[in-house]
Amino acid sequence: MRLFSTTTDTETKEDSNRVVLDRSKVVLVSRNQKIQLDVKNVLMMHNISSIVQKEVAVNEYLDDQDTKDAGWMILDIEDENDINVINEVTSLIVPYDVYYVLIGNTDSIAFAKTLEKSGSKYLYINTQVNELPNVILKSQVQSADKSTLRISILGCKGGCGTSTISNEVLMSLNNFTTAPCLLIQGATGSKDFDLISGNEIDASDSKVQKISDNRSIKMESVNETLNYSDPVFNHFNIALFDHNACAISAENLELIFKNSNTIVLVLGRNFSSFRTAKRVLDEYARFERQKNDVIKRKIIISINEYNVADNKQKFSNEDIVDYLGKEICTILPYYQSRKENDIFSQRALQLSAAILGREKIEIKQNKKTFNLSSIINRFSKK
Repeated sequence: MRLFSTTTDTETKEDSNRVVLDRSKVVLVSRNQKIQLDVKNVLMMHNISSIVQKEVAVNEYLDDQDTKDAGWMILDIEDENDINVINEVTSLIVPYDVYYVLIGNTDSIAFAKTLEKSGSKYLYINTQVNELPNVILKSQVQSADKSTLRISILGCKGGCGTSTISNEVLMSLNNFTTAPCLLIQGATGSKDFDLISGNEIDASDSKVQKISDNRSIKMESVNETLNYSDPVFNHFNIALFDHNACAISAENLELIFKNSNTIVLVLGRNFSSFRTAKRVLDEYARFERQKNDVIKRKIIISINEYNVADNKQKFSNEDIVDYLGKEICTILPYYQSRKENDIFSQRALQLSAAILGREKIEIKQNKKTFNLSSIINRFSKK
């Protein structure tokens, strides 16, 4: 009988008991409900959706079945500024192979640098919360400028209303964030954002043009087609790219996939747009199989009923889902004139919520008013 196990025996036992960590799963520890909500929203915007929330103080946190396979922890140290205390707490609660980032109320570069020397990344909660996705994603891919959320809105048929929807999404983002957002209309676009948005825009100027507080538009020139790396994008939290997918090559589709967090496909109720969407989805499936990064992306299907003729002989939602192999997220109805907060705007708001990973927004139903005189008139005519 052996009194001590050999190294091989120990390693074999450890390997069999070792939990495989999920680097896209995050444990958020804070007893502040507002911080819990703000941090969760920022992570969801970047498709980091596997979040375990623990509403306790850091020093009261205990690992459990839900958190043991998480590859990341976000710890709210609140007002604590004693480096030794912080190091002791993190040493006690953070497993050796789990990455973590500290957030807190201390606004000090020197404090952050001191923590960095001891191996801890620190972010000031009031101004640096938007950097959290960048910190987490950078552990997976060494790529710059990941802090800007990039959304590609691809029209699957010419004239299917992609620019209208892109502008509507840009404006509806006001319901979720006041952070700077930029809409880039691709070189193959309609160049009619001045008519669509009602703003004075120079279609020949490829510089960023501000249209409202924290909302801007950029008209992509032919010389910079499908440019996702312009340094100017880094000045915005969200960048929307409006492109026509009909004539985009497989190589350029891969470029779009690689540089996007979310891809929105805009379709009409006609087979030509379905065919384009199917080609994009097939190319995306191939890209997912061959990609060498671990960024979590998502594709959203949106139907725009822009053509009355198509709507009269329309394919059913079931037909579209069956052909594409993917569920429809939103259906934007045909309209002749627009009103404030109309059904089109509400559906666009739903689309924006889906893009940002928010909970589904319920559409407000217009209640019909009870009109006694109209009823009397109707019966008096009989």
